[in-house]
Amino acid sequence: MYCEYIYLFYNGNIETKKGGIGLMISNHKKNRLLSAFLAIVMTVMMLPVNTSATGEGDIVLGTAGIQAYDKIYFGQYASGGAYNVPWFVLNKTADSATLLSEYILRSSAFRTGLYGYYTESTLSENMRSLYYDYGANHLLFNAKEKTAVSTTTLTGDSMYPGQSDLTGQRLYALSYSEAESIGSDNPILIARYIHDQSGSAGEWWLRSSSLYNEAWAIGNTYSEVTHRPYIIKNAYDSSGVRPVFNLNLDSVLFSSAASAGKSPV
Repeated sequence: MYCEYIYLFYNGNIETKKGGIGLMISNHKKNRLLSAFLAIVMTVMMLPVNTSATGEGDIVLGTAGIQAYDKIYFGQYASGGAYNVPWFVLNKTADSATLLSEYILRSSAFRTGLYGYYTESTLSENMRSLYYDYGANHLLFNAKEKTAVSTTTLTGDSMYPGQSDLTGQRLYALSYSEAESIGSDNPILIARYIHDQSGSAGEWWLRSSSLYNEAWAIGNTYSEVTHRPYIIKNAYDSSGVRPVFNLNLDSVLFSSAASAGKSPV
């Protein structure tokens, strides 16, 4: 079971966020309300954090209660509709959390050129376009949310042995070894498309590949032989884009009053 969190920004004003839909309290006439609310926030933050394995009935303000495989709503994606984007926490340090989108956001070939690794791939271009938008009207994060997205360096060996490290990444794809570290039997590896959340699971790319025709992906089911979801696909075929990013926890507060498995209300 997991906890679900909404988030709040503090940057001179309090902005409450629930799945990317926010209310900004900045009107001069509301200064007294803002001051009172901020006082409550700071008071609660000094109290001990109380969380349970299920999260039922708990209220968490801050980031101390966030654990692996909790779910965080952050950003919004437009694809035949506007969807609040939930992310699974893969791991967490004192000031950062690695988040994997619960859903596949779009489809893409791994590459369209004659050869190349993730660095030059169509997949990595899709990750950049999700962050920077490139005029496609599929902006995932607003300007304030982007300030909480940390840059990440991807080790070259995670793409193919002997490759150079890839610096300055905002959104990226998991590597084969990173997917393995989640656990082959972990159900979060199987994902649906965000525009068809009750539909069948889809396949999605990892960033590990050969130089030419093949790349690793996560399948839409577990192999009956290996009991693992990993598959090798033709790099020119279409598969899912499921982003990962590192969230700067110093930039956000989190609040949860949801029971496990239920969306915050």
